[in-house]
Amino acid sequence: MGENEERYVYQLIDDYLNELRRYLPEEKADDIVEELRTHMIDKATPSGSLITSTRPRWSCPSRSSW
Repeated sequence: MGENEERYVYQLIDDYLNELRRYLPEEKADDIVEELRTHMIDKATPSGSLITSTRPRWSCPSRSSW
């Protein structure tokens, strides 16, 4: 995987987590986001390189859908 692809994947993860942060309790957001980021990176890098074969299908629900 090229360096640009790797940066793209990290940026997707960071963008998702920044959006998710908006819906978390402020006093716990940093810890939760860091824990999730660690797990996501671990899952994305099972053999030491990021996997980009499929685009992520996650989305953050709007508060109105709760």
